[in-house]
Amino acid sequence: MNPKKPGRPTDSVKDNILKLRIDSDTLDKLDELAEERQTSRSEIIRNVIPVISSKDFESMITLDNLQRLEKYSNQCVEYFQQANFKLKLQDVQANFPAFVSAGEPPVLNIKKPTYKIKILLFGNTVAERVQELLKDVSGISRVYLTPSAVFNNNQMSMEFLPEVMCLQTTLSDNIVLKDAVCDILSRNQILFEIWPAYSITGQTVRIINENNDSYVVPV
Repeated sequence: MNPKKPGRPTDSVKDNILKLRIDSDTLDKLDELAEERQTSRSEIIRNVIPVISSKDFESMITLDNLQRLEKYSNQCVEYFQQANFKLKLQDVQANFPAFVSAGEPPVLNIKKPTYKIKILLFGNTVAERVQELLKDVSGISRVYLTPSAVFNNNQMSMEFLPEVMCLQTTLSDNIVLKDAVCDILSRNQILFEIWPAYSITGQTVRIINENNDSYVVPV
């Protein structure tokens, strides 16, 4: 007897058994879908349950939630690494922290939690100075300017504050990177704030049309 092949490693151990009653027509449809996608009945049912919508993912971006959101991102990556995934285009954002950008070829963009460091000084010269200070730090974005409301003597004005984002693969690596950036800024007496954020990683996909619906499938 051939030894059973081990499955792909996962953090989600499937050690609970669920029994349910369905009619013959529903079972036939489930089997047809499983055969079409070359997967199991269980996998079809599991994929019906959304990880988290793209909109809800953004609303939960807080410093306290980043580790939880990383789990959602990893579940999203795991799903779209399957060789036979097939999902309606409109269901991508509804079920995952992801979206598909139009283009040729289309790109699936997966959101991942991270940190951005906002410099509490404005002006192009500040951005240039920060860029120079961080030039030897790898894994971060270039310093960019973002509009921010600034209050002075009860008057609000819009100013452009420099920011930099951590772009490592994992949240733990981004924590180390964030601390390194903050250390450099502190030693140079530059005021800053740490903000939760998300970065985007992309993978090429295909979009096919079937029965008046658009589906996202692997390349």
